[in-house]
Amino acid sequence: MNRTTGGLLSALLLCGAAGTAHADIVISQAYGGGGNSGAPLNADFVELFNSGDLPAPLGGKSVQYASATGTGNFGAGAGQIVVLPDVEIPAGGYYLVGLAGGANGGPLPTPDASGTINMSGSAGKVVLADTPTSLGCNGGNNACSPAQQALILDLVGFGNANFFEGSAPAPATSNSTDPARRRWLHRHQRQRRGFRDRCARATQQREHSQRLQWRRHAVHQHRRRQAARRATAARRRSSSPSR
Repeated sequence: MNRTTGGLLSALLLCGAAGTAHADIVISQAYGGGGNSGAPLNADFVELFNSGDLPAPLGGKSVQYASATGTGNFGAGAGQIVVLPDVEIPAGGYYLVGLAGGANGGPLPTPDASGTINMSGSAGKVVLADTPTSLGCNGGNNACSPAQQALILDLVGFGNANFFEGSAPAPATSNSTDPARRRWLHRHQRQRRGFRDRCARATQQREHSQRLQWRRHAVHQHRRRQAARRATAARRRSSSPSR
């Protein structure tokens, strides 16, 4: 099962609102091998990225986890959800959520928020949800309804996950790797900025064309009124009695 993002519709909506600044939080990295044998870091983590142009508030949102193919729901227990504090990620900024750890690996950089989610080092599902409570679904045997999917701001399914965005889950990971999306996100951000610039130019050209059309219409109407006045005056002169 997969979850499509409606990219074409989003693009059309963006073009319709060209030049409008916005915030857009996504999961840039998810790592579940923390503390395991051979791990470079001693804790799991999820990194969030604000790819938008405005500060992004986190209040009322949460990071939720579910196993790749299991029957448990996202955020079903305290060990599967991190309720985010009421703070903001600046435009272009990152936010680190530290999770469960172990004995191996170096220390994780000081996180911005912490939780006890213990993710798999090879496969799983992570969502950024627009709710502080469990989604109540897992996208697999317990499919997410349209209302539940509407609360999913971003989704990363990796390994053999049965719920993911796009045509396939991200590749399986190991204790030394994570499904990093930074390169894609930065490329996407540049493409989106270029797209907004093109939309802005298209909007300006459309507005300029509309102004020209309005001016042509106004000139045409003015000429019609002048011709009508001249015709009326000519009829009056022709109907006046000769002296």
